[in-house]
Amino acid sequence: MAINSVDLQVLIPKATEVGKAQSIAKQQDTLQQQQFAEQWKDISTNRQQQVQGTAKSEGGKIGREKEPREKNHSRDEKNFKETKKNDKECETLNHASNEDPILGHLVDIKT
Repeated sequence: MAINSVDLQVLIPKATEVGKAQSIAKQQDTLQQQQFAEQWKDISTNRQQQVQGTAKSEGGKIGREKEPREKNHSRDEKNFKETKKNDKECETLNHASNEDPILGHLVDIKT
């Protein structure tokens, strides 16, 4: 394919324009990549410095577990108080049995 002199006069200015457009497009791509990298860096530093939230409990399992423990705790206190009362009663009975040596040593078993 042969190029005429007239075509050559038109092609040279167009080639420089195309070259400029391509260099500008290439610079824009690198500039966009640099901006994106900076934004991502800022986001990552912010995330590292922020406190992460805890995940929500599944179906309130945590709330359901606390209630029985509190009830058990109140039951334990009642049992402890009852045990102390029983111990005091046993002490009084033991004291009474200490007075009578035969009391509390024989067991009647019916068959």
